[in-house]
Amino acid sequence: MRLRRLLKDGKINALTMSYDDGVLEGDKLLIDIFNKNSIKGTFHLCGQNYVDGGKFCDMIPQIREMYSGHEIAMHTYSHPQLTLLPRAEVIDQVMRDKEVLEDIAGYPMRGLAYPCGTYNEQVVDILEALDVKYARTTAPTNSFKLPERFAVWNPTMSHAIGIHEKLDAMIANPWKELMVLFVWGHSWAYLGDNPKCKWEAIESFCQTVGDNSDKIWSATCSEFYDYCTALSRIEVSANRKMFVNPSAATVWLSVDGETVELKPGVTKI
Repeated sequence: MRLRRLLKDGKINALTMSYDDGVLEGDKLLIDIFNKNSIKGTFHLCGQNYVDGGKFCDMIPQIREMYSGHEIAMHTYSHPQLTLLPRAEVIDQVMRDKEVLEDIAGYPMRGLAYPCGTYNEQVVDILEALDVKYARTTAPTNSFKLPERFAVWNPTMSHAIGIHEKLDAMIANPWKELMVLFVWGHSWAYLGDNPKCKWEAIESFCQTVGDNSDKIWSATCSEFYDYCTALSRIEVSANRKMFVNPSAATVWLSVDGETVELKPGVTKI
């Protein structure tokens, strides 16, 4: 019996979009484009902007509504380079951000984007001790491989460099392997005169994603983490005809070429 892992709904391609800093003008325009094309995004915010004296402190209801349907995640409280801080300050940066953003979002903060993309093993160890489920870097892999370590989750690429060509390659997927196109960026880059970041370009990209929604699973960072974690926990009997899914999430496998939905509990083939 030949077994293959599949992504949500039996798909083999996934898209995850991750944007930093929480500049509201840019995020709002980007979210409007995402919503038109049924794309989910993760937006990493710095808590200092949403407390008394912060530049967005009087806009909490609008912010909550704007990010609805997408994921709010951490970017530390005030955006320092964590590698330059003592352990206690790293903890403080994460926990203060977590507390502020949870009050806004109404759900627990689970992931983080490293400010300036910098980290070291001490920082990673601290995040894992604080039960941060994933942490995104800015180091491009230029590949579609699924992450091996979510605490150091490298994106495929920046949004400013060749994402259309990369998307086309994933959609073609001649090897029929599991692929994730993980794009990161800053929405504020579209507000300036950067020739690599034009609204027309990201709109075209998102429209292509929407037109291929039957082939692409669009997921937030947390959704992708949760699914991969559930998929990794599947247990298979010796004869490969019984499967135990101990998680609370449904996952999908290909069994001898047939797509099988594994709901929580035991599935027999």
